[in-house]
Amino acid sequence: MEQNSKILKEILDEIKDIRRSINIIAATQRDKAKDSLSKLKGKRKKMYNMFNGKNSLEDISKKLKTTHENVRQFSIECEKAGLVEFFKGKRGIKYPKKII
Repeated sequence: MEQNSKILKEILDEIKDIRRSINIIAATQRDKAKDSLSKLKGKRKKMYNMFNGKNSLEDISKKLKTTHENVRQFSIECEKAGLVEFFKGKRGIKYPKKII
């Protein structure tokens, strides 16, 4: 029993070290992402603000009077940059949601 406790403590310590390392890496990426977001202007800024997981790409394009393709391409750029993730809704419709 004591051996199991020792092993579990070692695992927990290792997990804490991994988490610290991930936080350091993530902080750098987060800073880059925030810098990119601060440069957004016009429709792209409005698009990003509408990426709340409730608006579909089609909804956003209609509200901003732009093409679905413009919104789709920008959302993919954001996804690749780690700023957005997609959720599938009814009938496979994609809903972008900002992470930062």
